[in-house]
Amino acid sequence: MVGANMIRSMYIFVVETTVQQDEDLIAKFNALPNENHFNGMTRNCADFTKNVIDTYFPHSAHRDVINDFGMTSPKAVARTFSHYAQTHPESNFRVLHFSQLPGTIKRSTEPRSGTEQLYRSKKLLIPMVIFADHELPVVAAAYLITGRFNPEREFEQHATIEPVQLNAPAPSSPSSTTDNARIGSDGALAPVEVQAREEVIGAPGEWGKYRKAFDTMVNQAVQDEIIPDRAYVGRIFKRVDSTGHPTADADGGLWLEVSGANGASKAGLSRNNIFAPGSDPHLAFELLLARVDAALKSPKHSRETMIEFKEDWALLEYARMRIASGAPVTASPAAHGTAAALASAGEK
Repeated sequence: MVGANMIRSMYIFVVETTVQQDEDLIAKFNALPNENHFNGMTRNCADFTKNVIDTYFPHSAHRDVINDFGMTSPKAVARTFSHYAQTHPESNFRVLHFSQLPGTIKRSTEPRSGTEQLYRSKKLLIPMVIFADHELPVVAAAYLITGRFNPEREFEQHATIEPVQLNAPAPSSPSSTTDNARIGSDGALAPVEVQAREEVIGAPGEWGKYRKAFDTMVNQAVQDEIIPDRAYVGRIFKRVDSTGHPTADADGGLWLEVSGANGASKAGLSRNNIFAPGSDPHLAFELLLARVDAALKSPKHSRETMIEFKEDWALLEYARMRIASGAPVTASPAAHGTAAALASAGEK
């Protein structure tokens, strides 16, 4: 999953299961021959996922024959299963979101079904108008009527950052009292529920306020000659590809070493060592500038949670304070760079 997070954003749909359901799944797979034959149309990865889900919850996940042209797609499985889970409150349905780590690797795009790709793709629209003008209205109608599903919206409505707790007792089924506490008489979410979700995804206007505060911080850094100019922030990740390389210390901690005209410098690549002795304050500040900038520029489906972002913001403010207070520097700030790995202030 860590490797996959380098190349794409991910949504994970979570429900409660019982011990008996887990044992039934194990028994089913133990009884099968240890052999499988992949087929992109009828036995692909999404088919495997659908079969696992249907073992737990029979007939809860389905392929979308119309919108995926007969294949099973991950989006169809997610859409049908989320609809099933929301009609079964006892499943305690929630959604986790892991954003793609910032860096120079191409940003992932939103997942699309077959008809959605034809409907939204500008590259395919013109050929379809020319060669399949009669089919185009059918494709558009199929997607708009039966195929629309946005995993980001599901995350916003059922947001959580809590991981699945193994061996923890499952919560009791929601009672009418609990439901009434979450949903008002007018069908709107209760204030407590709204506040809990806003802590994860951000309150209206909150991301914009951070963007303005970040611009002020960057402008001040330029004025103080910590960085050369505003555009420099957007080039930090690219510089590390040509001037830096990651290393690991004896304890397994990750570091970034950057070479420059005035020597070499290094900085820690996790929250545990980015401010450790020997970590260059200027380089650490730049790493955090690039990470925060990437989060603020990202669309919703590529953006980390507000809780994670606030942790990054606190680190950035502290890094700025260290420079302002004259923390010792191991090399000239001319050795600029950052990690496509700020892999991460992501190491938690």
